[in-house]
Amino acid sequence: MKLNTGLGYTSSLNPSYVGQSVTLTVTIASAATGTVQFLDSGTLLATVTVASGVAAFSTSSFAQGTHAISVVYSGDANYLGFQSAPLSQVVNAKASSATAVSSSVNPSIVGQSVKFTALVTPTSATGTVQFLDGTTLLGTASVSSGSASLTTTTLAQGAHSITAAYSGDAADTRVHLFGLDSDCKRGSAYGSIESNRDRLRLGPDQPRLDRQHHQRCHLRCL
Repeated sequence: MKLNTGLGYTSSLNPSYVGQSVTLTVTIASAATGTVQFLDSGTLLATVTVASGVAAFSTSSFAQGTHAISVVYSGDANYLGFQSAPLSQVVNAKASSATAVSSSVNPSIVGQSVKFTALVTPTSATGTVQFLDGTTLLGTASVSSGSASLTTTTLAQGAHSITAAYSGDAADTRVHLFGLDSDCKRGSAYGSIESNRDRLRLGPDQPRLDRQHHQRCHLRCL
């Protein structure tokens, strides 16, 4: 006579964000074998072999929305099969993020210490910011309390295009910021700043932010 078996079913992260890895785990009797099917509103996601009474499935492909995840245990020679009630897996879109970059000294003198600061919103954002001079990486700084900073004394006389790029994190979208375009020459200092409008583009399956801010500062350095 086959035995009934209890079935424990959990999600590692609920709610989660689009693109974030979620592990679904089913726990059966420790002696149970067989397979477990994972289904999303009846659509098969995966079939996993039970090992030591456990079957687990990880995915980062859930679209935004609420997913009715159920599991079907096949049963084996000793245990009856079982189908679970649906578990509601909530998947949220990543939050929109924005970035602004500034220079501590503008205009500056060749060889002078200049600190670049990137402000990232929301202030809860984590991840990193890359600071580049054209295509040359100046350095990478971690985001803390909504900001990341890098100090350099290596800017030579001439034109520099300083770019800050935010990596994004599990909850916030990646942002590229095209920052300071500078023309450093000997003579009196002057400066001007102009910025363009943000651009937002949303994909049909996975909302994402393609936001670009442009600033140009034309400098003359003594």
